[in-house]
Amino acid sequence: MCASSMVDEKWPLNERKITITVDGRDKQIPALDAYWCEKRPISKYYPFPAEKGNLTSTKYDVLVEEWIKDTTDFNEDLIWLLQLEHHRFWSKFVFDSNVIQAVLSFLQEATPCYTPISAATSNENALKLYGQVLKHVVTIVCRLVTAKESETEWIGKEALGEMLYTNYLVSIPMIFDLAIALGPENGKVLNKIIAQMIKIQPKYHNDLLNGLEYVQASIRSVEDQAQTMIQKEIDGNAPDSHGLEMLTLYALDCIVTLSVLLEAFPEAKVMSNDAGLALTLTQFYDNSIPLLYKMTCENDKNEVTLKYLSRIRLEILNTFHGIANHFLELLMDLEPTAGQSIAEISEKIITLFEESLDDATFVIDYQKIFPVENDLDVIRQANGNLNALRMDYIQVGYRDAHRKAEKNVETEEILNGNESEPDLEATESEGAYGRGVSAAQEVPLTEEETKIRQILEVFPDYGDGFIRKVLLRYDMNPESVIAAILEGNLPPDLATMDTSEPYIPPEQSEFFVETGIKRLNIYDGDEFDVMTNNPNVKGIYKKGVNEPKKWDALLNDKTHIQENKAKYSELGYVEEIEYDDEYDDSYDAMAESEAKTMRYKPAANFVMDEESSESSEEEENSSLAENRDKKNDFCENPEVIRARYEAMRQRKFANKGGGMAPKHRDVVGKPKGQGQDEETNKNRHKKGVNKSVTGNHNRKRGADFKRSKGMF
Repeated sequence: MCASSMVDEKWPLNERKITITVDGRDKQIPALDAYWCEKRPISKYYPFPAEKGNLTSTKYDVLVEEWIKDTTDFNEDLIWLLQLEHHRFWSKFVFDSNVIQAVLSFLQEATPCYTPISAATSNENALKLYGQVLKHVVTIVCRLVTAKESETEWIGKEALGEMLYTNYLVSIPMIFDLAIALGPENGKVLNKIIAQMIKIQPKYHNDLLNGLEYVQASIRSVEDQAQTMIQKEIDGNAPDSHGLEMLTLYALDCIVTLSVLLEAFPEAKVMSNDAGLALTLTQFYDNSIPLLYKMTCENDKNEVTLKYLSRIRLEILNTFHGIANHFLELLMDLEPTAGQSIAEISEKIITLFEESLDDATFVIDYQKIFPVENDLDVIRQANGNLNALRMDYIQVGYRDAHRKAEKNVETEEILNGNESEPDLEATESEGAYGRGVSAAQEVPLTEEETKIRQILEVFPDYGDGFIRKVLLRYDMNPESVIAAILEGNLPPDLATMDTSEPYIPPEQSEFFVETGIKRLNIYDGDEFDVMTNNPNVKGIYKKGVNEPKKWDALLNDKTHIQENKAKYSELGYVEEIEYDDEYDDSYDAMAESEAKTMRYKPAANFVMDEESSESSEEEENSSLAENRDKKNDFCENPEVIRARYEAMRQRKFANKGGGMAPKHRDVVGKPKGQGQDEETNKNRHKKGVNKSVTGNHNRKRGADFKRSKGMF
C-alpha cells in the first residue's frame, strides 16, 4: 500500500515492509502497521450556535467566541492530518477510529446549504474559520478516495476499495452529509468524489441505490405524519407549532439532499427513476404540501415553516425537471447509453409525465415554470414513431390543469371584489361571433355532455355519436374510455365502428313540431304533462278529498275488492265461497303438492329429556294415529293433536308430582310500592335462576317436531 523504493507491488498487502529510522537505527515494519506514529488526539467538531432564541446579544457573542476557540483546535487537527506522510496518514485512519469519527462529526453537524452560517452571524472570524474547516474536510475525503498521490506513494485500486469499504472510511451516508454541506454550488467536486468511489469499489453502486430508497421511504414517512397531524386537528387537537416546523425541516433536508445529489451525479437520476422516486415526489407535492400549508396558516403562520415549504416546492419541481431533462439529453445524443434505444428512453419520459398527471397540484405548478410542450417537441423530433394520441393526452392534461387553475384564481378575485373592468375594445372587436360564443358558454352543460367534451379534447377528430356509444359501454367513465382508445383495447363491435359518427338527436314530439313552442321545463313529456298527454287526475293524491274521517272506516273500505271482482269474474277465477268463522284455516295455505312430496326428518338435536319418556310418547303417538285415515286427511286434525299433547303433558307431571298439575307460582305480586311477600320474592328468584334452562330454548325442537309431522 505505502510504497517506497523498497516495496514490491507484487507482494501481498500484509507482507509489504517499509524502512524507518528509530533511535538512529533502521527498522523494517509492515506498511499498515505504522501505529508507532504520534498518537495525537483528534478533537471533535461542535455545531455553530445558530439559534439565538431568548439570549441577549452579549451572551450570544460569548457562545460564538467559544465556538471559534473550539473550532480553531479542530481546524489545526485537520491541518495536521493533511500534512502527514502517505503511510502515516493511512495508518492513522485505519488504526485510529477516532480520526474518522472526528471528520464525521463535522459533516453531521455542519450548517446545511439551505440555512448557511452567514444567515446566523456576521462575525468575519467565524465565517472565515468555517470556510477553512469545510475546505479541509473536503480535502481529506478527496485524499481518502485517491489511489495515487505520487510516483512513490500509491495504493492499488482493489486494495484501496476494499480498505475503504471494510473500515467504513467512506460511506454513502457520509456522501449525503457532504452533499447537504456543500450545496449545489460545489457539484463538480461532489461528482468527482462519487465517481471515484464507485470506480475503485463497485459495491458503492448498490449502497447508493439503497440510500435513494431510504430517502424515498423518509419522504413517505413525512407524508404519513402530515396525515396524522391533520387528522388530530380534525378531531379538535391543535397541531404543535414546533413539531410542525421540525417535520417540515426534516422534509426539506431529505429533498435538498436528494436534489443536490442528483444534480451532482447524473447517473443517480436513472437509478432514482427506476426506483419510482419521481412519482413519490409528485405525490408528496400533491398530498402533503397543501396540508402543511393549511396547518401552518391556521395555527400561527410561522414564517420559518412557510419559508421551508416554499423551498421544498422549488426543490421538488427542479428535481423532477432534472430527471426528465436527463433523459431528454440522452435522447438527443447520437449514441444513447448502452442497452437503451431511443424508443426505450422516449417511453421512460412519456411514462414519467403520464404518471404525474394524477397529481393536479404538482401539474399546475410544473406547467407554470417548465411548460411541458417544450419537452414533448424534443421527443417528437428525436423519435417520430411515437403514439401521437399519448403525446396529445399529456399535453392537454398539463395545459387544462393550468387553465383551470387560472380560472379558479379569477373566480376568487371576483368573489373577493377584485374584478377588473372589462376591456371594451376587445369586446367590440369580437362582434356577433364573440357574443355568440359567450352566450353559448352561459348555457349549463349536462353531465354527459361534460364527459363527452373531456374525451373530445383528447380526440378532437372523433364524432359525438361514437363517443356516446363508447361512454355507455364503459359506464360513463371518461378515464376508462381514454385508456381503452389509447391502448387499442376497444370491444370488437366498437373497434369496427366509424369513429367520426355524429350524434343525431331523437325526433321531437309532433306537438312541439306543430306548435313550435320551446319547452324549457325538466318535467316536459312526463305522464302529468298536460301539453303532451292526458293525465289521469284520479291518480293524483289530494289531501282532504275522499279521505275516511275515522280509522275504522279506512280499515273496512273494500272498494278495491269490488272493483277487481267483475274483472276476475269474466276470466272465471272467482268462486263464491261462504266463509265459516268456526273453521280453523291455520294450515290451508300449505300446497297439496308440498304435503305429498316433501318429507322432513326430525332435527338431529331433537332429544327428549328422558329416553323412557321418548319411547312412551312414540308408542302413544302411534296408537293415537292408528284410527286416523291418512288417505283422506290433508293433515292431522289440530284438535286431535292438541288433545293428545294435553294428555301427554298431564301424564308427564303426574309422573313427577304425584298426579297433580304444576303448581302456579306467582311472580307478579302486589302493585309497585305496596311491598311483596316472601313467597313472591322466592318465585321471582327461582324464575330468574332457571330461565336459562327453558325460556325460549325449546322453540327449535318444537318446530322440528311439527315439521316432521307435516304440519307446515
